[in-house]
Amino acid sequence: GGVRLRDLDVSWTAVTDSSLLLVATVAQESLVKLKARGCTYLGRKSITGRGVMALAACSSLEVLKLYDYRLIENDSLEALAVGCPKMRQLCIPACYALSDAGILAGGEEWARTLRELDLSRIPFVSNACLKMVALRYTFLTNLRVCGCAKVSDDGVLHLATFALQLESLALSSCPLITDHGVIAAMPLFSHLSALEMADCQISDISISHILGTCTSLRMLDVSNCLGVTDASLRALRAGARLQELVLRGCPITTQGLALLLLNRSLALTTIYIEAETIDIESAHLSILDKEKGSWTIAHANHLAGSTKLSRRT
Repeated sequence: GGVRLRDLDVSWTAVTDSSLLLVATVAQESLVKLKARGCTYLGRKSITGRGVMALAACSSLEVLKLYDYRLIENDSLEALAVGCPKMRQLCIPACYALSDAGILAGGEEWARTLRELDLSRIPFVSNACLKMVALRYTFLTNLRVCGCAKVSDDGVLHLATFALQLESLALSSCPLITDHGVIAAMPLFSHLSALEMADCQISDISISHILGTCTSLRMLDVSNCLGVTDASLRALRAGARLQELVLRGCPITTQGLALLLLNRSLALTTIYIEAETIDIESAHLSILDKEKGSWTIAHANHLAGSTKLSRRT
């Protein structure tokens, strides 16, 4: 019998198409989860559509995570859709050759099973593509479309209208998304628990609408949104469920941060912040006497250059 291999992570190794063909041969009935992100051999990306197509033999495959492969094309995903009907998580960011035909290849099977999809940095992802994704994969709960230059306000509204099960949405680095799209879409996103909009063209108006309408939101990332100021912090109200707020690169002032840290009516437990205009140590010191040091400061390695503020429990 074949090898009873269920979970395999070969990311950032020299694995090639031949390796994936071997995996598909010996573990075609058992493999459930495969991560093969950023694999290179002799300085070149070592996985192509040939290797991905071989994985179509793995009928139990539920999770596939790839990253940055220029030679994975639509026919590879079309083969996966036929051979891997149980797919739950498909992460294919920066697979530049893919277009709507491949992304929408999953038929009735994936329409029932797919829960997580990462289409970040795929140039062909457009507003029309997002609408079709939302209509086809109706049980999606997690969607990432970061760095998609063709996605605009209309795309956000399509998702708000048709992707009714979404819980986590990442739209960072989509330069065509503005306050207009946020204002129109957010009232339909009351079920979101996590939203990433870093490096978008949004301002305090958007934050006010997000906090006022996304009542289930627990994590918000608006890093490097230069229109987000102290006014956004004042939009936080008692009763909001927001627990994690990422403000790295936003023009927040020392006074604005201090007032936020003093507001004990909020559910916030974690804040990431970094800005040349703010003295984080001073903001923290200004609340020590009143709050008895209820916040701690630590540098956050996973967000380069940022500082993590955590509320003590």
